[in-house]
Amino acid sequence: MKVVVVGGGVTGMFAAYYLLKDGHSVTVVDENSQNVPTSVFNAGLIMPSAGALPTIGLQAILASYVGRSGPVYISLAEVLRNLKWFRIGLRKGLHGFEGPLTALGESSLALYSDFFDEVGMDVDHQKGIVSLYRNKEHAKRAAAISKARFVDAEEVSRMGFRNIGGGAYLEDESSVNPFKLFDALRGELRKLGAEFVLGRRAELIATRGHVASIRAGDQTLTADRYLVAAGSWSAGLSESLGYRVPLLPARGMALIFDTGGREVVTVSALLEDDGVGVTQHNESTLRLTSFFEMVGFKGEFSEKRREWFLDRAKQYLTNFGDLKPSEAGVGFRPCTPDQLPLLGAIPGYDNAFIATGNCRLGVTLAPASASIVRFMMEGKAEPVSGDKGWSAFDPARFR
Repeated sequence: MKVVVVGGGVTGMFAAYYLLKDGHSVTVVDENSQNVPTSVFNAGLIMPSAGALPTIGLQAILASYVGRSGPVYISLAEVLRNLKWFRIGLRKGLHGFEGPLTALGESSLALYSDFFDEVGMDVDHQKGIVSLYRNKEHAKRAAAISKARFVDAEEVSRMGFRNIGGGAYLEDESSVNPFKLFDALRGELRKLGAEFVLGRRAELIATRGHVASIRAGDQTLTADRYLVAAGSWSAGLSESLGYRVPLLPARGMALIFDTGGREVVTVSALLEDDGVGVTQHNESTLRLTSFFEMVGFKGEFSEKRREWFLDRAKQYLTNFGDLKPSEAGVGFRPCTPDQLPLLGAIPGYDNAFIATGNCRLGVTLAPASASIVRFMMEGKAEPVSGDKGWSAFDPARFR
């Protein structure tokens, strides 16, 4: 089978990887050039438990559009432009997705383990993540829900954090360096024979429920199956097929620091009260990531928001003064109003599929999301785990 994957981020590349391993021919089309990575300005956390512990609910998020003083900001203009998305989100109330997301995340955790064992790549893979809370009782409750080990303020202090009441330590969850994961995945795909068409905008050409080809710049690509896995940009691609995806980009900031060879934190962490991720990838690199803002595809954060972000880091990191800024970037997380991904056939089409909508769990859910769509493209029907199945992720639910 010949497949074209539109989107060279982590989910698209994992889909290409599994398809290649199954013996198919794969071409990856990505609008970014070879030297401009995608899927790298995130926390790099592989954290299935985050799907079951949404500290910041959607109603609180919606209330946040009146100011920019918290971890989340939604512009009023964005709400008015996307009233249907927000109506669905309020109706769902951020409930009902925990089970399917946790099952998907646990499947991903196992797939990552298999992948790292098989490929043996250096991606700064580190075991153990701690969810930190200012309130000790909140930390105890989170530890009970996620069946994690409660850590008190004294132990948290030894990890490199301060002003924290406690945390929930998850020893089986882990983190990676997104830059290294991206480079290693792309390199592995080249070894397996994938072709790349980079730096060209893709356009799907279809008639009567069938995609005939993809136009990428001056090239026309034909295949047996087509997969749209372009993150937040998947909505625009799918619209040409008459499928309106309720997908909004949630913008997040990533700040990379040089530690000067000092161990600033001993474990990757999620500062749950402020939605800030902290990961020291190696002896010289530390990453901070923010929660998100919903303001469309705006690439620049205001100085005020950057100051808020840095102030959080100063408040919680004991040795923040040892850090030297080295890089900053913005990522757009593709979010559906019910917080569940879109995985499967594009409604009305016999050879077009979509894999997107992993929102704040993009890296966590990538392998399992890709594997599900790969099975569907091959005409197989295996459940993710147990009796969870795939129905919760059906793209037709928003048709």
